[in-house]
Formats: sequence, structure tokens, C-alpha cells
Amino acid sequence: MAVAPGIAAQPPDVVEAHRNAVDIYVRTADVTAAIVPLQHWKPQDFDRAIEGLIASKDVARMRAAAIFHLDIATALVGLSSPAAKQHIEIGSDLLSRVRDSYKEATKRKEHDAFRAIWLSVAGSVFLSIRDPMRAAPYLRQAHDLAPDSAHVWTVYGMVEEVDASGYNPNDWTTLSQRERNQREQIIRLGRAERAYREAIRLDSHYAIALIRLGHVLHISGKLREARESMDRGVAEAKGPYQEYVAGLYMGGLLQDQKDFGGARRSYERALAIVPNSQLVVVALAHLELMAGRPDRAQTLARDFAASDTQTTWWAYKDGSLDLPGLQWLRQQARQ
Repeated sequence: MAVAPGIAAQPPDVVEAHRNAVDIYVRTADVTAAIVPLQHWKPQDFDRAIEGLIASKDVARMRAAAIFHLDIATALVGLSSPAAKQHIEIGSDLLSRVRDSYKEATKRKEHDAFRAIWLSVAGSVFLSIRDPMRAAPYLRQAHDLAPDSAHVWTVYGMVEEVDASGYNPNDWTTLSQRERNQREQIIRLGRAERAYREAIRLDSHYAIALIRLGHVLHISGKLREARESMDRGVAEAKGPYQEYVAGLYMGGLLQDQKDFGGARRSYERALAIVPNSQLVVVALAHLELMAGRPDRAQTLARDFAASDTQTTWWAYKDGSLDLPGLQWLRQQARQ
């Protein structure tokens, strides 16, 4: 119906629209569908919606909304870090308000454990774009909340591992810069190694900690120790995410150990899980070139170029996004 001249159209109720979006997310687990009504919102629209949600004191919806906004951040971070950070801060504020609403110590303890996983995922969102500086504050909070969690210790170690990758000793213009890069990388790899070992101490069967410890030891040149940890991690790996990360990093280790057949099989296992993994395709193509089979390398490149690289690649990538934590949170939102 047309609006009469001189009468301004009333803005939509952002509180209700946001509540409906959260409910769609909870019901369908489809962040893309849920965010459609909010995609043109300005920061002040989100501020008004969150104020209304907090005023409702609906704890279950507040927790679900925190997960919803974290999922939005995961989808946005490759396009805009500031936008992703905005949604993470919305979720973090909501979880702080939820905690304040609990009077019982038991409830607060349970919420802190939940929030530690949420924060580990939040930090890993930035690790997925190689931004350890933005990731670190969230992971420090997660570590403070859950110092006995193998999961949190592992993601905590990933900050140092990703940070170490920014100090490549082979990337230098002066000898002093090379020495500095080497020194800084060793320091960070040492911190990552200690974090992964602590995770394994807490849970000796935690596959991702074993695999990532093997990777750090591999980078550090400790190939025998790396193989021991990697073998254990591969044996413990269960589910697509763990098996993909195991295949990716075991392939690299076997390649450096000159076991090219084993490296190929390992990469192929990872590629079977994530057929459009850029990292695995490049690694396999390199092996084919080394073996004098450029035709196979070209076939891999053509298949990759023709694939939909957005379907699963972003979620898996190099394993730096805490996908298990995110999947657990999604399940919590639906309960």
C-alpha cells in the first residue's frame, strides 16, 4: 500500500528482524539464508537489535545469536576483516551478558567452558587468513577460561605456528634480516611445540595436536620425532577434518623424507576428502613434475580450475580454522 504524502514510512523492527534471523539459523543451520534480511544493515541497526535482545533476557536466544554472529564472521573474514571483527565482538558481548545473568557458580563454570570453545573458534577465524595478531586476544581469553582443555591448547598453539610462518629464513635481503627471521621463527615454533605437547599431555589421543606437533617438528628439522608424532596422529584421526589435515601434513613430511610414493598416497587421501584443496593440488602437481609427468600436473591444474573452489576449500584450507569447534557450536545452537 502506498504511503500517504508527508508521512514517512516506518523503519522495520530491527529487534524482531534479528530475532527471526537467529531463529532461522537455529532451525536450518543455514547462515546464508538467515543473514539475507540483515545484509544491508548498518552497525547502528545491529546495535539496536542487540540491545533489544539483551533486554529480553532470553538466554537461549542470546547464546544462539552469539554462535550465529560467529558463523557470519567466518563467512565474511576473507572479504573484510573489520566486518568479521564486528560480528565477533557482538557475539563476545552477548556471551559476557549471559554470564552476568547466571548467579550459580555451576552455571558460570559450564558457560565458561562453552565460551572457551567459542573464543577458540573466534581466534581461528583470523588464523584462517593468516592474521595471528587479531587472533591472539581471543585465544588468550580461551586459554584463561579452559587451561585444561586439549582442544583450546591446540588452537592456542596454532597462533604461534601461524605467526612463525611470517618469519621465513629464506625470505631476506640482508644477512642480519635472515638471522632475525630464523631466530623469531625458532622462538614461535618452540612455543607452538610446547602448546601441542601440553594438549597431548591432557589427551594423548587428540589427533590434531599430534598432527600439528608433527608438522612443527617437521618445520624445525626434527624429522624422526616429527614422523613419530605424525604416525600417531594419522592413526588417531577420525572424520573428514582430522583425516584431511593428517593427509596434508603427512604428505609434506613424507616428501621431505624422499618417500614420494607415500607422499602421493597421503595427498590423494586428502584430495579425496576436499577435491578442490588448492594446497593439496599444488603439492601433487609438484610431485608429478618431479617425477617427469607434466601431463598429470596439467590435468590436476585444469581440474582444479574447473572446480567450485568455494564449496569446501575455505572451511578446510590448511586446518587453521577451528572447524571441529565451529561444528560443535552449531550443534549447540540447535539444542
